Amino acid sequence: MFCFSLSDWLDNEVEIDWLVDFLEVCRTTPHLDKLLLTKRIGNWRSRLEEARECAAGRGTDAMGKLTAWIDAW
Repeated sequence: MFCFSLSDWLDNEVEIDWLVDFLEVCRTTPHLDKLLLTKRIGNWRSRLEEARECAAGRGTDAMGKLTAWIDAW
């Protein structure tokens, strides 16, 4: 699966809620191969930490699974 050909999922301009939703789609579709390209590889840790904090704040079971999935990265 290739998406966002004209954008960057790790860009600081990407709203954290959108990134959480995107990561949840990635988590819940393990049957798809994903190619996550970025020009901002230096942002990966901080953006994933932000996404994890946001997901944890939502407090749902799915978000609990997402935080564990992000931790596994």
